Amino acid sequence: LHTFCKECLAEYTKAHSVEDDQIECPTCRCKSPLPSGNVDGLKNNFFVESLKDTVNLHKTLHSEGQGIGQALSVRNGQQHTCSEHTDEVVKFFCETCQVPMCRHCALLKHREHSFTHLKEHSALVRAEVQGQIDKVKSK
Repeated sequence: LHTFCKECLAEYTKAHSVEDDQIECPTCRCKSPLPSGNVDGLKNNFFVESLKDTVNLHKTLHSEGQGIGQALSVRNGQQHTCSEHTDEVVKFFCETCQVPMCRHCALLKHREHSFTHLKEHSALVRAEVQGQIDKVKSK
């Protein structure tokens, strides 16, 4: 139940022999099965993955000049709150489920889904609608 990064573990297996598709844990020296004979078959530590996703989301928001607690202006400066987390502002759009969501929903319920900032999604929808309006006007 020890956690290592995949690249480090791959280097470890190159330096240490793997016998009978088992690897010796670098921490406790217990033998663990190595599915398919390499580290690609090992399972992810979902708790660590979740932490990594949270950090990456935080970095993305800060690199785009947005603080975590700062709301995106959606329309006329209005802020829309999440129906499930009423103290959270809707900032993201889940492209998989086609629903707007707050930070908590993005990290908890839609973590494995593809999502974008609501502002970016709104701009795409606005452009599509304008394209349709232009087609109708030309006819």
